[in-house]
Amino acid sequence: MSQVVPYDSFNAVTNRLGNKILADDVIIFDLTVSDANETKIKNISALKDDGIYGGELFDNIDLDGYKVFVMTSGSVSFDAEAKYNVVTSVRKTTYDGDDSAMIVKYYTDGIGEELTAIFTTDSNNKNSSNAYSTLKKGDIFVANADAEGVVSDYVVLATVNKTTKTFDVVAGAFAAAYGPEFKSNNLTDGVAYIVTYFKEVKNGVAYFEDCKLESDGVTPADDDYGFRIGANAAAYNFTAALGGDIVEAGDYIGSNVDNADMYDTNNDGTDDTYKGASVIIKLYDGEVIDIYAYNEMVGQTPYNN
Repeated sequence: MSQVVPYDSFNAVTNRLGNKILADDVIIFDLTVSDANETKIKNISALKDDGIYGGELFDNIDLDGYKVFVMTSGSVSFDAEAKYNVVTSVRKTTYDGDDSAMIVKYYTDGIGEELTAIFTTDSNNKNSSNAYSTLKKGDIFVANADAEGVVSDYVVLATVNKTTKTFDVVAGAFAAAYGPEFKSNNLTDGVAYIVTYFKEVKNGVAYFEDCKLESDGVTPADDDYGFRIGANAAAYNFTAALGGDIVEAGDYIGSNVDNADMYDTNNDGTDDTYKGASVIIKLYDGEVIDIYAYNEMVGQTPYNN
């Protein structure tokens, strides 16, 4: 007899999905992949603590936990408290016979030490757009990988735009990474992402202008938001350069990006445009844990689209 799990939370300590117990050796058929013809077979390590999953459970004859889980929904695959990853280089490769594999070097946790992710055709893009093959230096992604760095699931969150000198959020990316209920309109509880312009840092608080909240839609926000910088906040800079673009990692952004300022763009002797560096920041429980800046002053146009 099977049991339907409509959509419930998984507890990694007790192996409970809602009020149902999964066996340690449960076989998971993942039907949530973006290509319905590429069903994945996984084990219990694929389920993340507090992740929300749904589907149908089978085989609990011995009453020691269900042995089979056909997962039809489950978008929360990434740790909400984890830092995002910023690409430093990409290279096509062959891995385990896969000629379409790619090695991606990246920074995370604000540490200037490159880590390696290996993407293959078996890596599941939890979003319907921006496959790993589109990644380039400066882009942002989250991923689950094994000890060797081989990626099982991933989402490309945002791409660097050298024309506008800003960051383009990938449509549907945050809901794919953190669940369909993801919204950034609560800035003090859980995870939130904001695309905005950096103003300044004062006394451990980062101030921003013309914020746009990334949620299920675009929500204009009041100007001049201030968020406390977490003790372990990670920071990154992207600098476009003729000799090759540069990605740097370090501590918070105020240490190496100039404060915003007023500029005379009409050459009439009057400062008329407020300019600052475009940033994408991640908050957790109201504190900045990730902040990434395009290291060039650009005109600030309020986000109202």
